[in-house]
Amino acid sequence: MGKNKTQFAAILQADPANCAVAIRRTADGFWFVELTVISTGVTYELLTARGTAKSWRNLADAVSFVQATCPGCEQVTLEVGPWNFTRKTEKVTAQ
Repeated sequence: MGKNKTQFAAILQADPANCAVAIRRTADGFWFVELTVISTGVTYELLTARGTAKSWRNLADAVSFVQATCPGCEQVTLEVGPWNFTRKTEKVTAQ
C-alpha cells in the first residue's frame, strides 16, 4: 500500500509524533522511503504520480525529501545493510 507525495506529507504533518519514517536501500542500489503510522502499525511506501514506488539513486536526495517533508518527525531511521542510523531529537525545556 502506498501514498503519493501530497498524501504522505499530509499524514506526516497531521501528527509527526505518531509517524516513523525509514529510508531503505533496494537490492539494485536505489533508496526508497516508508512511513509507518505508529498507533496502527500501518506502513505506506512513497509512490510516484504514476503509482510506482518512488526511489532515488542518491541517498542525499532521499534524505533531503524526508527533511523537507517532515522536519518535525522524531523517528527517522536510515537503514544501510545491517546498520540502522536513527535521528536524535532533543527536547528543549524552558527554564
